[in-house]
Amino acid sequence: MITAKNWMALLVGVLFIIAGMLVFANPVWNMATLGWIFTFIVLVDAIIAIVDYFQRPKAFRSGWDLALAVLTLIIGIGLLGNSAMAQATIVPYLVGFWLIFIGAGRIAAGVVGPRSLKATLLISGTLVLVLGVAVMFNPLFSAIVLSYVFASVLIVFGVIRVLEFFRPAEA
Repeated sequence: MITAKNWMALLVGVLFIIAGMLVFANPVWNMATLGWIFTFIVLVDAIIAIVDYFQRPKAFRSGWDLALAVLTLIIGIGLLGNSAMAQATIVPYLVGFWLIFIGAGRIAAGVVGPRSLKATLLISGTLVLVLGVAVMFNPLFSAIVLSYVFASVLIVFGVIRVLEFFRPAEA
């Protein structure tokens, strides 16, 4: 017996498969979209920080907070002027910085951490750090690889949902 839940699984599955195929067809578009989302988040964060600054009592205001909020706003406005290709390179740089910081953190934890985890933390930290640097040196290639991984996940999830549609209903 096919239930409404099964039909929803089929619909969602097909939509995920279509989205995955669209990302495969144009991986730069995917990264550009993520770049625009990031730009929007930066602008919203800046506006909220400025409003928050002026809503605080004067005793709790810091010029540094306002300066950071204004700088964030300027960065957000600057990002608005970027082309789709420039937006596509923003995401890999963010991922690269993130990986570098995670790798450095793991290396630091390996240096000062427990002896039993020292080798694991140092090796994994070094690998993540190297991956982060590699992403930073070739952001467009990294964007395409990230898009293909994302597209693959969408398609696999879509196939799983479609298979759920054909699963027999439980009694």
